[in-house]
Amino acid sequence: MWHHAFAWGFVVFAILHVYIILYDSTQYGNGLITSIISGYKFYQKGNFKEE
Repeated sequence: MWHHAFAWGFVVFAILHVYIILYDSTQYGNGLITSIISGYKFYQKGNFKEE
């Protein structure tokens, strides 16, 4: 029984994890998730302090 419960917990966790990743990438659009996949991060003007 415990094995069955943990297996389903892992499946639910994986589905929620993918949903949160997709939500974050569409909602915020800051390139965080795509930079993890592609290795490239884009920056917008004003992201850095200009000294």
